Amino acid sequence: VPLIMTAVSCSVLRSAAGRDRLNGGTFRMLGLAVLAASTLFLLKAIMDVSVLVRLLGERPVPLETEAFLLAQVPLAFVAWYGFQGGYGTLIQHGLPKFKFAVRAEKGRTWLLTLLAVGYAATAVHQVIWGSACLFTGPFTLGALRCFVVAAVAHVCQTAAVAGPKRLSSETYRTLNLALILDGVARIAILVATADKPPALLASVLVFPAV
Repeated sequence: VPLIMTAVSCSVLRSAAGRDRLNGGTFRMLGLAVLAASTLFLLKAIMDVSVLVRLLGERPVPLETEAFLLAQVPLAFVAWYGFQGGYGTLIQHGLPKFKFAVRAEKGRTWLLTLLAVGYAATAVHQVIWGSACLFTGPFTLGALRCFVVAAVAHVCQTAAVAGPKRLSSETYRTLNLALILDGVARIAILVATADKPPALLASVLVFPAV
């Protein structure tokens, strides 16, 4: 699901580029997230390929290991294009500002404030969970959650604070759909593992799922 969310984020950025709106804070934030995740992917892919080259020069390598390491080559190309896109956005329009306000300004302020708090909690949760995955694995999941998923939740938080008109725009409807899919997938994992010992861990990973 984080891969789907990353694809959605890239689609939103591509749409913004077509409308010459990449200077908006939302798109710069998504560009920064894609840049950070792509940089980690690129570095990891380069290291994995270098390991393969070194091993091939020393001794025979199991076919499974060779296939896994070779799979990093296309990932490196994808990461490079993501790096170029995120870097180009930030170079042209500058770094985004992080906004931590959760009190809504317009519309049903109490409901939107509650929604903004939920988005903020989700962003923090994804940074913590993703950071843990970066060190304990799976690495790809950690990078996407720590940067891309957290960034999507953060920009939705700023939209909730700004009011219902902004939150109901096509950009935020698309990003919210991605967040919902991610939450549903994690709840499904929790249900599937409810009768197993790691169920408590799964419940921690799910919260806050939506």
